[in-house]
Order: sequence, then C-alpha cells, then structure tokens
Amino acid sequence: MELIDVVNENDEVIGVKDKDLVHRDGNWHRASRMWVLNSKDDVLIHQRAESKKILPAFWDTTIGGHVLSGENYEEAAKRELKEEIGIENVKLFEIRKLRHVPNKLCPFEKLIVKIFLVKYDGNIEDLDFDKNEISKAKFIKLSELEKISKNNKEKKKFVYLDDLEILKSFVKKLSPVLYIESSKSDLLQRSNNQ
Repeated sequence: MELIDVVNENDEVIGVKDKDLVHRDGNWHRASRMWVLNSKDDVLIHQRAESKKILPAFWDTTIGGHVLSGENYEEAAKRELKEEIGIENVKLFEIRKLRHVPNKLCPFEKLIVKIFLVKYDGNIEDLDFDKNEISKAKFIKLSELEKISKNNKEKKKFVYLDDLEILKSFVKKLSPVLYIESSKSDLLQRSNNQ
C-alpha cells in the first residue's frame, strides 16, 4: 500500500489515501517530475518498463512520481531521482507548477505537478536504473526532441512532450546559470567526500 495526500484544486491537503484508491476515485493528488539535462543541454529520456500500470513502454522525457503522504515536492523529487536513476545530492531548479487533467493516455490522473530541472554530467553508464521503472535510457539533443514533438507518428510514443516549450524557454534563459550552480554543487559534494 502506498499512501499519498489527497489535495484540492488549490493544492491543500484534504486527506490521505492509498494511491490505487486515489486513481480509482479520481482525486487530485501530487507528483514531481524532473527533466535531467547535461551541460550540452541534451535531455535524458527513458523507455518506461513494460510492467508499468500507466503508459507501459512509452518513452518519457522526465523522471518522476507521486509525492508520498507527508512529503513535499522537493523531497519526492530527490527520492525519485535516487530510486529511479541512482543520483542524489543534486540541486533542483524549479521550473513551474501545473495541473495535469485526465486525458486519453491517462484517464484517471488528476495531478498537481511541480516540474524541476536537474543537471547531470556523469556518464549514462554510471546511472543505476530501476529495472521495474525503466527499460532503457539515453541522452538526446533538445533539437531532436523538438523534431519528434512535431512528428505525430513519433510523438505518440512519448509522454510529456507538451511541456517541451516550457523546458526550452527555461534552458534558453538560465542554462549558463544552471551549469555554474550545478558545478558548484558538484565541487562541494566532491570536496565533502574526500
């Protein structure tokens, strides 16, 4: 059983329920999603595992998951990054908060989602992918994702491509700042480990 907070449309907690019941009943609840980029602004994409209840085998442009009961968005984001790809002690850059309403692909998800950006310049081979969540992953150029988002046949294989414009504008404005901040965090982490 996985307990998550039920919220209202203003993102105020109004109860606690098992995640499956929240989905069944169509309650509003929370999730965190993270775009993972390297210093070249390539985006980490991954194929969701075949065993996933929601959107199995779809390509996903974000790492993420539900905010557990008692967690905040940032805590959930850091937990999901560690569980799904094995990275921790990273700086989160908040991009925005939005509402995700049910649609054809996800008819029972009424989510309030906080989206973050994370810089990662390590090797993809060093990531520790949770095989229950992710079947394969790769970095892809932002320009390639743009092409995919304009090709209806290819776009149908992906989730969350609609947020691409948000990511592009954020990266364009703040990419040098993000890289500098991320590098400072990496250096501090390395010096603490020595």
